Amino acid sequence: MQAIILCGGLASRLGNTTRTVPKILLDIAGKTVLEWQIQLLKDANVEEVILALGHLHDVLYERVGVHYAGVGIDYAKEEKTYKTFISYKPMLIGLTLVSQSVLPMPGSTIRTEFSNES
Repeated sequence: MQAIILCGGLASRLGNTTRTVPKILLDIAGKTVLEWQIQLLKDANVEEVILALGHLHDVLYERVGVHYAGVGIDYAKEEKTYKTFISYKPMLIGLTLVSQSVLPMPGSTIRTEFSNES
């Protein structure tokens, strides 16, 4: 299974905190947001994560690389920086996916488990 983490937004509500560091690389309780997400995705048998990025894409690529926390990482870069989660739709339409099972996740959310309950 693949997952797409949408993590290219400006994070403008965080002010100077995310001027040089993407929100997904901020430390929360000893791990980056990305590490928290990847652990959850690994627990759900996700084998590859695609980071949909824009703002600070070069910083993210340099820090993360092609393998991170035991999961393969691929990138989908959009030249335009979007402000909201739903705005990524045009970029994702053209993305080639190798799996029929794809889980999209916002890059600003930390979950501790997945649930099928409504």
